[in-house]
Amino acid sequence: MLDCKAAPWKDAFFIRAKKEGMEKAGIFEGDYALVCPQPSVKEGEPVSVALGGELLIRYFVRKNGTIFLCKEKADPAPIEIPIGQDDFRFLGKVVTVIRFTSGPFA
Repeated sequence: MLDCKAAPWKDAFFIRAKKEGMEKAGIFEGDYALVCPQPSVKEGEPVSVALGGELLIRYFVRKNGTIFLCKEKADPAPIEIPIGQDDFRFLGKVVTVIRFTSGPFA
């Protein structure tokens, strides 16, 4: 359980960044992203999503009713999420990132 001083959001949780992180945004493989569950975010905010059985950290962009998940703000090849895609779930907003350089979590 997270200390409420470190994570004052109800039901906040960590996910670990995978191989394809968001390096240009400063999120690298192995980093831990603190996610604040919420039903919506603003355009361009970093989010955590479940897609096809994987958890991803990406920027959220919406154009003409379609959702795009981008590794960087000007991603030339974003992931397009068609309306009603069954294996997509929005988890929440990434509010901070922690990187361990040594110890059991590194």
